[in-house]
Amino acid sequence: MPLRSAWIAVLSITLLASISWAAPPTNWRNDYAAAFKEARTLNRPLLIHFYSSDCGPCVTMERTTLHHADVEQRLADKLVGVSINVSNHENIRAQYKVKGWPTDIIIDPLLNERIAESSGMRSAVDYTQSIDTAVDWYHRVHARPTPPVPKSPALQLGGYCPVTLLRDKKWVKGNPQHAITYEKQVYNLSSPEAMKQFQAGPEQYVPQFRGYDPVVIWDKKQHVPGSTRYAAFYDDQLYLFESQENRDQFKQTPDRYLSTRVVLDPDLLETIIR
Repeated sequence: MPLRSAWIAVLSITLLASISWAAPPTNWRNDYAAAFKEARTLNRPLLIHFYSSDCGPCVTMERTTLHHADVEQRLADKLVGVSINVSNHENIRAQYKVKGWPTDIIIDPLLNERIAESSGMRSAVDYTQSIDTAVDWYHRVHARPTPPVPKSPALQLGGYCPVTLLRDKKWVKGNPQHAITYEKQVYNLSSPEAMKQFQAGPEQYVPQFRGYDPVVIWDKKQHVPGSTRYAAFYDDQLYLFESQENRDQFKQTPDRYLSTRVVLDPDLLETIIR
């Protein structure tokens, strides 16, 4: 073979090798904090893959499983995945108490709870099945039931003025002469001024979930009216509960019942007791 042809052949082989070993496009993230935030924003589970560059099973899983088309498709459409090198992120490894690798943990970013966990080499089929199970569980937990709309207008808040309640944090009886019907619920306002404020933005004054207890909705999939005796404001929105126990339970983990993407300090939950 002529020398020029030999060099061309060597160059071609080198280029082919570099192309075959080039990192493929991937949906895996490598910034844990950013991935956690993205999962909360998109309302998806977070898959955390722990590995080490000197771990044989980790290398095999990287080549055969993590970038499989079915896995990448799920990372694009169903959850957020972040790959963590334990050698460089000891703090994250310690946070999740990971003792061996490869280890995969799927968490609920809204509740910051583990949905699933596995250790060791996983096939693409097994891996995708675990992802599908976790995603299904996540959406069933956070499926928000829609409270029923009353068939006929009913007096809400026991006749207390919702504007005075939000504005002054006081229980003041409204006047039936200043009544307004909103979403088939009647609200008695304390004055013409309060009526104008209510009409300008009723959503900020009416109880969330149309006055049904959110704890009962989530935990029992039932719609039980809350009571003004157990009312509470969270993020300047009013919630009614059927019992003190439910109100306390809501205060401890409000995200569990609201799936809100912004976690507030539970101590900021202002309770109103008649």
